[in-house]
Amino acid sequence: NVTLPDSVIYVGKWAFGYCKDLSIIKIPDSVTYIGAGACFDCYNLTSVTMVVSHNHHALNISRGHQEVGLI
Repeated sequence: NVTLPDSVIYVGKWAFGYCKDLSIIKIPDSVTYIGAGACFDCYNLTSVTMVVSHNHHALNISRGHQEVGLI
């Protein structure tokens, strides 16, 4: 599980990509950008908590051939 601190404002491309054991991620209000594929192929990811009022680039969550994009 990952809880980003309030000091984080940027999550880079592929930051958590291919982290097979990641199940929960909490992204604070301070984050204003999430790079493409930040959670790509995180098969065990069951919960993402974040504020969606910002212009996040993309949070891609892939399960097999299904992909969900939060933009």
